[in-house]
Amino acid sequence: MTSIIKANTLFEIYDDLLPEDHQSWLLLDVDGTLIHPKDSVFRAPKELNPFAEVIDDFKKKVKKNGPEQTQLFQQFLSAFRLHRDVELVDPLWLEILKKYQESEKTVLALTKMDTGSFGSIESVEEWRLTELNDLGVSFYPNTPSDKAEILIQEKHVNAATLYQGALFTGGHSKSQTLDALIKRRNTKPEKIRFVDDRLEQILDLQTYCKSQNILFKGFHFLQASNLPHSYCGQRAALQKQTFVEEGIWLSDEKADQKLKK
Repeated sequence: MTSIIKANTLFEIYDDLLPEDHQSWLLLDVDGTLIHPKDSVFRAPKELNPFAEVIDDFKKKVKKNGPEQTQLFQQFLSAFRLHRDVELVDPLWLEILKKYQESEKTVLALTKMDTGSFGSIESVEEWRLTELNDLGVSFYPNTPSDKAEILIQEKHVNAATLYQGALFTGGHSKSQTLDALIKRRNTKPEKIRFVDDRLEQILDLQTYCKSQNILFKGFHFLQASNLPHSYCGQRAALQKQTFVEEGIWLSDEKADQKLKK
């Protein structure tokens, strides 16, 4: 049995996400589900976000020019990740996660993200968990480790890893990464609940769970796309220009201060 529920707020599905038994796992996407950039340009409609255009331009150049442009793109994107501020999509997440810690039930992050070294970031896994921990987010089981556990490693493909309760896909799909963990641990849950803001990721896991006879309940979580914002075109243009020319991301506050001068 599988089902997918659309949710505009975490409050709507709060009871559905509470701990059940040890054979039921809760899997959580990170970007757009647990956390989201603070600045208004990332909350406004996508067509108003100049940063997306910059990323798309870099991706086109990477395909055309190869390794050298790839390295430049990684430096560019890692600089953004290191400079931008994030916040919880909803503080209620901390209450839910605490209940999993207290009951010792499984709750894991499952994020579509590169692993290992990336541009100026020495370890994507360590950077991401530090970012989450600083917001009070942690998972269970959370085995302390100095480095990520490799789940899938293939030539010319970024490895899939597990680090402190968070699954990182690297160059693989979310279903492939989850399957690798299940095989590595030699344990299969009877039920999986999965929360993600991207429907295609939910459908990927739904198909996998059906093939493995695992009960599945997906939650298409849209709260991040409905967060309030104070978009300003002049500010967004300054943020884009400063980032492209200097590699520095200006927060809304800092950009506004510059505009007032």
